[in-house]
Amino acid sequence: MQIWRTNPHLQTAARLLESTDAVAQAFAMSLPPQALVIDLRHPQFGQGFSWGRFGPKTRIRRAGEDRIWAIIPLERKPGFLTQDHWLLMRGLPNKSQTDERRARVGAFLQLRLAAER
Repeated sequence: MQIWRTNPHLQTAARLLESTDAVAQAFAMSLPPQALVIDLRHPQFGQGFSWGRFGPKTRIRRAGEDRIWAIIPLERKPGFLTQDHWLLMRGLPNKSQTDERRARVGAFLQLRLAAER
């Protein structure tokens, strides 16, 4: 269960770029920076990786015939119903409107404090 919870043997592709192992280094160069890699060429009991770590659409790549795998999360693209769209549909203020309102309230409070002095 530790493999699924913490993935202790995964390392970043950037870390493999610094490796002296030519196969691992070449594989890391072909990966995006957010990829996580595990080298199972010499596995020990309890080593492995959770192939569904980033959900059902996790991409998995293998380094040719070698037992080196990479798991790559999908890039999340902003959809139509981002937070601001959802708030606008509900008639609620989005972040920029909230920031403007805070600025107006802050300016009003400063004027009021100055008038009381």
